[in-house]
Amino acid sequence: WRPGSGGSFPTAGLARLNAGKLMHAVAGSDARPDVIHDGLLALSAEHLLGFDLAWQNAVNNPVRHNVGWLSVTHELTFANACRRLGERHPDLWPAMLLQMACFVGRNAAYMLDRLPLEDWHVGDDPAAFIERERRALIDHGQPEFIVSAHLVKVLTAAEDEIATAGDAPWHATLVAGVNRFLHSPLKRRHGLRTANQAIDFVSAGE
Repeated sequence: WRPGSGGSFPTAGLARLNAGKLMHAVAGSDARPDVIHDGLLALSAEHLLGFDLAWQNAVNNPVRHNVGWLSVTHELTFANACRRLGERHPDLWPAMLLQMACFVGRNAAYMLDRLPLEDWHVGDDPAAFIERERRALIDHGQPEFIVSAHLVKVLTAAEDEIATAGDAPWHATLVAGVNRFLHSPLKRRHGLRTANQAIDFVSAGE
């Protein structure tokens, strides 16, 4: 598959497609790579804002449903890396867009029924919000390097994509999603879930 040179990549109805169906939608589009990227990024913004925290806190789920904030934020940080790399190596766009669709489709099952935009809206000055949060990162207080790294990656990726995309309609959703990620609980350890899954694994072999 190779991206086309056509026009739009409509995303209505795609936010909850699984990975296989979303990859099919991407591969069936004749839009330019940057247009498909923009559409997938819009879906990623919805997922960041609409991630259902009940999934990260679950303790009786099977391993295939182990998902948390860091799983969802990968949609944004990977999208940012894809655009940067695609600008230098356009031949990589097909593989990168399909991988973006995999990330977005994988997380589609873990969404709230309604996007809480009004609860996390940052106002009319996203640049001021990003600058304020960047200053806060200097004293983040996070003990795990993977968490502190994700705080930096998510904020930087959001700022870069917003600056690049001009007045894209997903700006408000993305910034609200970043705000929600930065100021929502992050499950640190999953002792009970690990124990339950270990018991299920051993029981399956009996």
